[in-house]
Amino acid sequence: MRTKHYHGFYLLLFIFAVSLNSCAKKDDDPDSTADDPINFTVEDYTTSITENPENGFLIGSVLENPSGLSFNLVEESPEGALTLNSDTGELTVLNSLDFDYEEFLEITASFSISDGNNSGTASITITILDKDDVFNGDVILTSQQQIETFGENKYRHISGFLVIGRGHSGQEGSANVTIVDLSPLEDLQSVGGKMNIRENHSLESIVGFENLKSITNSLFIEKNGVLINIQGFSNLRTIGYTFGISHNYNLLTI
Repeated sequence: MRTKHYHGFYLLLFIFAVSLNSCAKKDDDPDSTADDPINFTVEDYTTSITENPENGFLIGSVLENPSGLSFNLVEESPEGALTLNSDTGELTVLNSLDFDYEEFLEITASFSISDGNNSGTASITITILDKDDVFNGDVILTSQQQIETFGENKYRHISGFLVIGRGHSGQEGSANVTIVDLSPLEDLQSVGGKMNIRENHSLESIVGFENLKSITNSLFIEKNGVLINIQGFSNLRTIGYTFGISHNYNLLTI
């Protein structure tokens, strides 16, 4: 009688069993992150930039905490104006000639975000600012005279933060704030940093920001003892981070 040899067959069964065991261990491993979902929210990105930036200028990041995600610029107008880092989501200037206020008032684009399993798309809108309308830097106004003097320049944009009143408890030279009227700031359209209206003890109404459309960082209205209403933000559409109202004890209308 001939003896049949099944060594090859048994070897294949052994390899198959080892493979199944390996996969099971990977699936049961609590530290395995291969299939763990990444939670992310796709939102439109809106900002402003002063005309004539240098090539490579960092505009901003379209998403905070981009770890584990990939980014792709889908389309843009004008074409070739921007570049989007596929790993970090950082948006930079590719062609500075397109950032000319006399040529384009806006740069628009769309982008996608993916974690390998899920994806989403959103828009990019970058407003080009005329450099003659921009105050480059931070602004702290602690008196009515300063409000009026700054307003005479008719700036439409502030690149840094704006503090009206006493910005924080350690701020020097602002113990006696005498601001009563904010209407001289009526030309202002955007603030590139935070905006803080704080400890104005003679300010009853916030009127004068009807043209303000965007604040890149946060807006805080705090400790204004006689403030009655804050209806002066009728056209404000974008606050980048936090909107806080506190310790305005006579406030009646928002």
